[in-house]
Parts: sequence; structure tokens; C-alpha cells
Amino acid sequence: MVEIPGWPEWKKNKLNILQDDSNKNIFDVLQNWNKEKLSKLLNILVNIYNSKHKEKINNSQIEELVNQFSKLDNESLMDCLIFRLAKRIKKGIISETDVYENIELILDLYPEKFKTFDDLKARYKYLKGLWLREDNMNENYKEKLKENHKNVIEVFDKFNQLIYDLINNWLDCFYTWWLVWYFWTNTELERYHTDVDIFLNVDDLEKLKTFIENNKDSWFKFIDNLKNKWPNGHEYMIKFWDNPVPIWIFLFKKSESWTTSRIEYYYNEKWDIATEETPIKGLETELWSFNNTTYKRQSLKSIYESKKNSNREKDQHDAKLIAKYLKINN
Repeated sequence: MVEIPGWPEWKKNKLNILQDDSNKNIFDVLQNWNKEKLSKLLNILVNIYNSKHKEKINNSQIEELVNQFSKLDNESLMDCLIFRLAKRIKKGIISETDVYENIELILDLYPEKFKTFDDLKARYKYLKGLWLREDNMNENYKEKLKENHKNVIEVFDKFNQLIYDLINNWLDCFYTWWLVWYFWTNTELERYHTDVDIFLNVDDLEKLKTFIENNKDSWFKFIDNLKNKWPNGHEYMIKFWDNPVPIWIFLFKKSESWTTSRIEYYYNEKWDIATEETPIKGLETELWSFNNTTYKRQSLKSIYESKKNSNREKDQHDAKLIAKYLKINN
């Protein structure tokens, strides 16, 4: 049996991990793990997870947690632990007080970076701003971020190459999402991106659809999503081969006075097609080049204006980075 520093028999019994379901001592599974870090982590599990509240952790869950955390560096371990604790607070399984009462145990896992309870809360807010979720927070989350960024850039590059000649001739469209900031400032991608957003002139919709359908070798597919759409969604999307990141299309139209409005089609409660137009205030666009391909994008200031008052963590995160780059006091 592996002896864990500072772990008397009563504490092992409290956690109920003397034997797991296969009648194998659980500490034998952990003998290659850092004993000091293991002791700290198990203290957290005893004092917080197995608190006075509803949750009880069994042997297999302990083994799964420790095997997962054992593969992480200190920062990744703290990120995953913060997400797990936040999820349980949200569900009412534990309370914020449970965490606060054991704050010294948690901070001691990575004291170089985390000094106070507020540091944990700030880190959680930052991670939420990266559009990370509970199902993404595991030992591979940093690798998954890299994979996501690779997929996003591939879709962006391939689609720009496909429509390059169209933009120089008749296609009226522009990108309107956060990724352009990274490309603009030559900054390494940071957070998850679930899609690529592009605004398309409604007058060019059918022409683009026909163009993509006639270019089978491009591996792009035009998908009609209108039958699944309600207000505030996307009518159409474009997919590239087996890449999981779609290009979602926003539609716009220009009036005779050159005012640009977001135009939206959806099924109303009577299952009739309804239309809604919303003027896009302060819209600015410009031409830019990425990987030797020219494209049109929404200006950085215009993106900031669209995000600064959002309630979503990821939009707040984006707005702060743009404000810092543009030297705007927000």
C-alpha cells in the first residue's frame, strides 16, 4: 500500500477508498503520482466534494479524477478543478462557502499563481471568456484548443481561396467575427471558436449557393438551415469536408441610401415565413489580406462596438482585448 503523507486511517475511511469495486486497493493505482500533490487533492475531495451537501464520491470516481488530474501541469489542474467546483456550486451540490472554507488547500496546489479566493473567481471568468465549457475541461483541453484553431484557420483559408475571384467581381460579403482581431494583430489564437461568421448580401445568396454546388472539387457544401430556424439564428451555413467548424451566414441588404440592415427570415408561430430587418449601426468594413488572400472584414472598432455591451463572457473577453489594442478606456 502507498502511504500518503498526512493521511490517517480515519480520513481514508471517511473517503471510503480502502477498496474499489474490483477489490484492488486504490492507492496501488496511484503509486506513480506525486504523493504531496495527491495528498492535497484528496484533502480537497474529502472536504469539499464529500461535504455536508448531497454529493458522495465512490471509489471509481476517485480513481477517475486522480488519474485525470495526474496528467496535468499545475495550471491545467487548477483550471479543471475550478470548472468542476463552479459546476457543483451552480447545481447546488456544494456552496461557495464550502470552497472558501477550504481555500488554503486549493491555493496550495499552485501557490505561485493563485493567492486568494478572488484569483480563482477571476480565473473562472477568464476561462469562460475563452468559451470553454465543462465538457471541454479535461486533460486534453489545451490540445483540443490547438485542434480547434487549426480547423478554424483551415476553413477560413480554404473558403477565402474559393471565393477570391468572386469578391473581386460580384460577391458582396464580409467577415464579422472575433477571429479577424487575431489575424489583424498577428496574435496567437486563444479561445474556442465554434464557427466562422460571414455577412452576405441577400442579392448574392442564390449566386453563391449555385457557385458552391457547381464546384464539387472544392469540398464545400451549402446547407439550407431555414426549416430548423427560429428568430436569432442562421438561415444557411457552409461546411468544408469533415471539418467540424461551419461557416454561418448572416444576410444583409442595402437600401437606396446605402444603409446596411441585417435581414432575417424565420418561421413564425403559424409556420409562415416571416422577415425582420434591423439596421446595423456604425458598420465599417475594409479589405485585408491573410495568407496571401484578400478578404473583406468588419473593422476592429465596429466589432468592439457590437461586443462591448454584451452579457456573454466571451464577448466581454473579446471587447477587453480589442479595447486594450485600440487604447480605448472601457
